[in-house]
Amino acid sequence: MQVRIIASGEILSVENYKNRHPQVSFAAVFAPLMDAVIVPPTAEELHALAVPQRIPMLNAHLMLIGAGLFDAVNAYIDALPDDAPDRLRSKARAYFNLALTMERTHPLVLGIPAALGKTEAEVDALFVAGAALAV
Repeated sequence: MQVRIIASGEILSVENYKNRHPQVSFAAVFAPLMDAVIVPPTAEELHALAVPQRIPMLNAHLMLIGAGLFDAVNAYIDALPDDAPDRLRSKARAYFNLALTMERTHPLVLGIPAALGKTEAEVDALFVAGAALAV
């Protein structure tokens, strides 16, 4: 979150504002500021907040099954090379089968859009759907 100094228009992070004005209490971010206003987040910042960066792996599997993509992801993993020393297929299989969470930024997940013909926005939507599952 950022604040804009009213007099100068300068934009600071909340942390930098607190450093300049240690007397201001930030017990609640919504407390009125004497000489600054809260800068609303950009559309990109709101999007990043809305897309979970990790979901439980069970949710990920159920979401992929529901979206009809579970078999395609398994085929994608099976098609990865497994030559030493990288052993990509074995590592991807271990991650997909044994990890407790699926990370949005994991290399396996980052490869899905190209491998399955999905856009980044579609993968984001899958993460949102996976996070919403009540299991």
